[in-house]
Amino acid sequence: MLILIILVVAVTLYPKTSFGQIPTNNTIGVNSTRFVVPHTITNGTILAINLDSQSKAMILSIKSTNSGILTISLPRALINAKENGEDSHFIVLANKHGINFKEFETLNYRQLTMQFPNKTNTIEIIGTQVIPEFGDLAPLILVFSAILVITITVKTKPRFSF
Repeated sequence: MLILIILVVAVTLYPKTSFGQIPTNNTIGVNSTRFVVPHTITNGTILAINLDSQSKAMILSIKSTNSGILTISLPRALINAKENGEDSHFIVLANKHGINFKEFETLNYRQLTMQFPNKTNTIEIIGTQVIPEFGDLAPLILVFSAILVITITVKTKPRFSF
């Protein structure tokens, strides 16, 4: 029971992986892996990218100076949209409102081009799968849980005397 509580708390506390600001070389780190995320944006700047594993979404925080165009190449290993093994459609929201986009697919990337309105501060790209949220945290939880089970078992083990 205690292990279940620990796992629920861990999932609740770590639902998002934050990438922070994208450096000029268009690479971001996720769970000790570097991903190249090529992009171009007019009339705006990408400030940060967050990956939400629960909603299977990539959330871009942007600062727009006017309506603009964003073209972003999404690594399939980072976020993807598939149904029955075939590519399916992403959902793209600007400030929580659906927007149209064009898509170009390659073996390793899904490139999306979208127009966003003035005063946009978030663009959310929703797929069907994202990189696992735990990464380096999963082994730590597993080891902690095993130690906890062993400790509880040793302390509660019935002692028989003959």
